[in-house]
Amino acid sequence: MEIRGITVEEGQKKIDSAIKHLESEFTAIRSGRIMPGILDNLTIEMYNSTMSINQLGNVSVADAATLVIRVWDTSGVKAIEKAIREDDRGFSIRIDGNNLYVSAPPLTEERRKEYVKTTKELAEDTRQQLRGFRNKMMDRVRDQLAESEISEDDEKLIKADIEKLIKTGLTKIEELTKQKEADLMGVK
Repeated sequence: MEIRGITVEEGQKKIDSAIKHLESEFTAIRSGRIMPGILDNLTIEMYNSTMSINQLGNVSVADAATLVIRVWDTSGVKAIEKAIREDDRGFSIRIDGNNLYVSAPPLTEERRKEYVKTTKELAEDTRQQLRGFRNKMMDRVRDQLAESEISEDDEKLIKADIEKLIKTGLTKIEELTKQKEADLMGVK
């Protein structure tokens, strides 16, 4: 069914996109084991532009608390080091030629609680996006009804479809948030 140029499938794509973005944000929050994605949101000033670490080298896991960044261009080592040192997560760095060894500090109870708070904030932002999308879609349905483009029966069916989509998205957000909180607090 179509609501003023937006189909239910397109609505599902918007919801999926918001959830995928939330998952990538959650990846950047460290839980027990360090993941290469934790550095994805760092920006590095190189070649008169802003770049991500993945554009300058390969990131892999050395052990539970250490990443290895194999930089392709030697001139990028100092720029990457600077970006990591300026990050507020307390990483320590050791340089060995074109390789940077990035060690994460142990997670304290206080830091874990900070990360849980950040996780909840990110989840709420995504919920607000979904609610905003729902409101926009509902307004379009009301407008179509007011202009006699759809019947009242169609309005009810479309609104039910929209609510179902949003409810599914909100449930997925809740599941992801609970899983990330459990990972952060060490509960399996």
